[in-house]
Amino acid sequence: MYDENCACIRWYTLQVCFVRSSFGEDQPRIALDSFDLAILKILQRDNATPQRTIGDAVNLSAPAVQRRIKRMEEAGVIAGNCAIVDPAKVGQPITIFVEVEVVSETAELIDAAKAEFSATPEVQQCYYVTGEADFILVIVVATMADYEALTRRLFFGNNNVKKFRTFVAMDRVKVGLTVPLEASVSTLDCGSGRARRASLPRAYSRLRRLLRPPPSPPSSAGTLRSGSVTTSASFGKASTLFGIAMALTKCS
Repeated sequence: MYDENCACIRWYTLQVCFVRSSFGEDQPRIALDSFDLAILKILQRDNATPQRTIGDAVNLSAPAVQRRIKRMEEAGVIAGNCAIVDPAKVGQPITIFVEVEVVSETAELIDAAKAEFSATPEVQQCYYVTGEADFILVIVVATMADYEALTRRLFFGNNNVKKFRTFVAMDRVKVGLTVPLEASVSTLDCGSGRARRASLPRAYSRLRRLLRPPPSPPSSAGTLRSGSVTTSASFGKASTLFGIAMALTKCS
């Protein structure tokens, strides 16, 4: 497991992150690496998984996992955290799909339809689609009588609804919002997790060597020359340190 244990590494990482995040939109767009995708796969299965358990699975420390999750939440990659309830266990066993076709597709009327469907508790999902239908709704209800009452309120009472078609689900074969992430791994620019795990210790070791204080000059006669060499070496160290910090920031 790896973490920013060195105070100097942490300081430079924060500085680089600040520079990178000072540009762009209010909700930053981030590039996801293999660690991020591995964390997301675990959270999609169970978002109550402890961060220490996630860290053990992806070979990161718990604080590093926490930072990555927070970054993905702020960027909107993780849109929310919620409990998945079985509708049949709470008295809502009927799932219905509805195709809705409207009379007019003016922006004002479409926005009004979106707002009405979104505000209806029985509507689990609502999609504005292409094709003959304009909307696809996923609805859960307790009884068909409840659905009939809902159609009177949503469709028959709406002058902009031209027609709707109802499809009642006989079996919930697969239900979920899990996003497949395997195909995204090949597009990453930070390399594989194994290669990065091998390179990070070497980078930290190199950084520690660079931070060692220079040896004292042997005598006062060589002060000017030693000072010049030390100054030049300091600039070289600072440049190398900044490059390593940039690489660690990109891949952490």
